[in-house]
Amino acid sequence: MDVKFVDRGAIKLAGYVMKTTSRGGENFKAIPQFWGAYLNDGRMQKLHGENFVKNHAEYGVCFPEDADGNFEYVIGVELKDGVAAPRGYHVCEIPASFYAVFTTPPADAKSFSTAIQQTWRDIFSQWLPISDRKINEAGLSFELYDERSMSETGKVCEIWIPLVHG
Repeated sequence: MDVKFVDRGAIKLAGYVMKTTSRGGENFKAIPQFWGAYLNDGRMQKLHGENFVKNHAEYGVCFPEDADGNFEYVIGVELKDGVAAPRGYHVCEIPASFYAVFTTPPADAKSFSTAIQQTWRDIFSQWLPISDRKINEAGLSFELYDERSMSETGKVCEIWIPLVHG
């Protein structure tokens, strides 16, 4: 797997949140359904039409699991510096961290979700076990969807995994 390493400052987001669980792989069904609803029910257009949006890249952020495997997943966009999001949006922050950044294989719209999920599995089953790197438990993993994610074919996104520096 190709990987690049990046130091990145904190990122303040506004968007939408859902709760899911990793038990039984439920998150692998619930998160794509959440994205599907977001893309088709008007929330994406509403969010991207707001004046607080710094750019139109979207983040999909996994927050830490509790003891039962439950966690929050956020779809959001970066806030402009010094601008607050209006009520009704979930506001959160990805803390500054050192990251391993992976790019999903190019996919068409139909297989994009599968490519993303397989890349997550490969990171944790193949790359991490043979890497000398350790996860930064204080950080947050996220997906970054930029202009490369918007085409009908050749779609890719980046998966950012926080690591202990060094």
